[in-house]
Amino acid sequence: MEWDSTWDGSDSLAARLIEMAPTAITIVDGEQRIVLHANPAAADLFGYPLDEYLGIDIARLVPEVQPDGGDSLVLQERVITSAARGTHEHYRRWIRRRDGELRFVEVDLVHLPGDRPLIRSSIRDMTELHHAVSALAESEARTRAVLETAADAVITIAQDGRVQ
Repeated sequence: MEWDSTWDGSDSLAARLIEMAPTAITIVDGEQRIVLHANPAAADLFGYPLDEYLGIDIARLVPEVQPDGGDSLVLQERVITSAARGTHEHYRRWIRRRDGELRFVEVDLVHLPGDRPLIRSSIRDMTELHHAVSALAESEARTRAVLETAADAVITIAQDGRVQ
């Protein structure tokens, strides 16, 4: 089956697949930088009713500055421009929900074939995983610091009695 560039989303099976997907899926206009189509999971992720999410300027969906100091709009412009040229973009970054809460997401952008520069984004909320990985890294760093600065020798013993 080939992509029909005139498809308007009315095909019931395709529409149901997108609508029921747990992953946030949006179609963005690559020139105007607005959300043209989205599934309920996308609107929910960003904290908007679907009717308000459609047509939103994507610059409103990210904080001005990422926690690492990077400029969100510069990154957004780079990946949207690249995706509009046909490059698959995969990255992680922080988004801003309607209520101001920041969420850490993983994003895939692909250009959709056709006459218009349409970009499909798949967005997965990775906030809980990001917090767990950060907490584990902090715990490991604290343990390493204790062990490296301990005045006494520290040994560990495995369950079978072997000294490690």
